[in-house]
Amino acid sequence: MLPNEPKILSCLRDDNIRICDISLERKIQLTVVKFPLMVLKLYHIQMIKQSEYYNEIVEYLWDISSGKQLFSRKLSVYVIILIFSPDGITIVSCLDYRTIELWDVLTGKQIQILKGHSDDICGIKFSLDGSKIILYSRDKTIQTWNGLQENKFKC
Repeated sequence: MLPNEPKILSCLRDDNIRICDISLERKIQLTVVKFPLMVLKLYHIQMIKQSEYYNEIVEYLWDISSGKQLFSRKLSVYVIILIFSPDGITIVSCLDYRTIELWDVLTGKQIQILKGHSDDICGIKFSLDGSKIILYSRDKTIQTWNGLQENKFKC
């Protein structure tokens, strides 16, 4: 089930992603991507599918309401963690366990890269108002980012 919506998401062995609207009793089929499904992330009406095919990693963003693919992009490493900002405009993803990338949901363009942890990043959160990104790592530090400004402290 999708959060706050009467929809069910399914991915079967044929690698098609399907969304069924329970309230309308109809199936919405998304653009077919013939790669093995590796990672699936959801946030309200947005979805990221990350697939690997011949050592190529591709990430997809769909509008679940319409089933339209908004954009795709090729990556050189897997996305380990991915979250959407509270307003749904920015995606924050953790690449290769130590690099954080911010990108614009509407354009698919990279906004910023954040680095600074000396060990693997364990988690990413947004502050309640969405103004800060909080990163915590196995190096026993927590970083908060407010725009371009970084604040780092041990825990």
